Amino acid sequence: MAVCGMFLMYMAHGTTFFYDEWDYVMNRFGGGLNSFLKPHNEHFSLIPVAIYKTLFHLVGMQHYPLYRLVLVVMHLICVWLVFDIARRRIGAWPALVAAVSILCLFTAWQNLLWAFQMSFVGSTMGGLAAWALIDRDTRATDIAAGVALGVALACSGLGIPFVPGIAIELAWQRRWRRLWLVAVPFALYVLWYTQYGVSMVTNNTANQSPQWILEMAAAAVGGLFGRDTDWGVPLTVLLVALAGWRIVKLERLSARFVGAFVTGFAFWILTGISRSTIQPPDESRYVYLGAVCVVVMAVELLPALRPTGRAMGIVALILVATTLMGWETMYNNAVTLRQDSQILAAQLGAMQLEQSHASAAYTPSPDLAPNINAGLYFHAMRAMGSGAGDSIGGILDSGFQGTAAADVVLLQLLAPGPVATPAAASGPIAPRLDTGTDAVAVRRGGCLDLRSTAATASADLFMPAGGVLIRNETRTPVALGLRRFSLAFTPIAAASADATDTLAIPLDSASHELYWHLQLSAFGRVAVCGLHG
Repeated sequence: MAVCGMFLMYMAHGTTFFYDEWDYVMNRFGGGLNSFLKPHNEHFSLIPVAIYKTLFHLVGMQHYPLYRLVLVVMHLICVWLVFDIARRRIGAWPALVAAVSILCLFTAWQNLLWAFQMSFVGSTMGGLAAWALIDRDTRATDIAAGVALGVALACSGLGIPFVPGIAIELAWQRRWRRLWLVAVPFALYVLWYTQYGVSMVTNNTANQSPQWILEMAAAAVGGLFGRDTDWGVPLTVLLVALAGWRIVKLERLSARFVGAFVTGFAFWILTGISRSTIQPPDESRYVYLGAVCVVVMAVELLPALRPTGRAMGIVALILVATTLMGWETMYNNAVTLRQDSQILAAQLGAMQLEQSHASAAYTPSPDLAPNINAGLYFHAMRAMGSGAGDSIGGILDSGFQGTAAADVVLLQLLAPGPVATPAAASGPIAPRLDTGTDAVAVRRGGCLDLRSTAATASADLFMPAGGVLIRNETRTPVALGLRRFSLAFTPIAAASADATDTLAIPLDSASHELYWHLQLSAFGRVAVCGLHG
């Protein structure tokens, strides 16, 4: 568990808040009781919101690994609870196999890498804790089980399937007086739902749910073996056949098997009738709880075992193989998550650099973080004392995509372009030529005279802080491009034909260490002169 926890922390290094998390950042930092109780989508998210609010006040936006640490700890607690539940039924070594299958459930990568999924993992943790505590069968542990079920319900809607699952388990044992430990937290949830509840169920989602539910169950089984739904379907058929054979052998089904079956089936049904038209059934975050229920059901069908060393060796090889197959899925998605985070952090860093030019409604990253707008972001940044954007050095280290995205944000905010200028005055500083192709450059005082020697001519210049005058002495416009962080130029409006234009860019806090670069393409005779800053 310790090694896996460190591994998961490493796999998501360099990431930042992603997609839905920005709703918490933008809208949940302040506010009163309503900010805790209003749902996220349709989920009651009291505990995740409380955790995020606490971390917002303690560490702001800059220490995202601490948010991920909460998720990893929750996952490890789930693993320990699976081990504890299984050990009481089939012994320590087989229970270790059950626990490791959840510990290394890398196909559920979203629930292991994305801090926001502490909601789903928290619900699973609460439900498993309720199961483990029910096994103790004392007054104190029943109270604790009721609290654990309340935690499951207060983390996300994934706590709801545990309600009928645990209720059926107690009824199967005819422990009617213990049903209060389900009734009390569920009554509190119903009270919340009457005031804040939102349903995502529609006719379309309900009509499309039957096949979606079956594929979702297959994805959970396939996920346990490091595979997707294509493998999950035959594996599910095989496991159902084996389970049926074992059930015939048993005199009576255990209450826990029935409870786990009801929990898993309720999860698949409730998710299907609300999300079947929105998400694919093999979405990684849906694999986790389904896989846990499958493992618990399998444990209940196995007798108490004393496996030989050879048998454990074979099982260990199978676990290693399934882990490696699942690792490929998680690795590829972790790389994508880090790349997206680098791009977003670069975009936010660029927006922070030009904060005075950003309108409240400006959205720096509509694809990766549509919940962000400049007004709410800067309000949250001031309240927390930190932002999630990269520094100048961080943007420069963000790779080709990150630097290009940062330049796009700068150009969107500053909207630089040539402006017709009647006067031809210039400053004492001539632009410095960086590179040139098919062009001759001669410095004359504060100007750089450029003449093309071919139609493909281009000249890349370091712009003086005050901007430049562009005297175009030809009858065709001159194509212009700008860059600051990136190595690629972004086109802007062209310089007018046979005219003098001014191109100036507002200064910012990084102007003394990071210059703008200007590219002129397809020109004839042009003079580019520096302006006073």
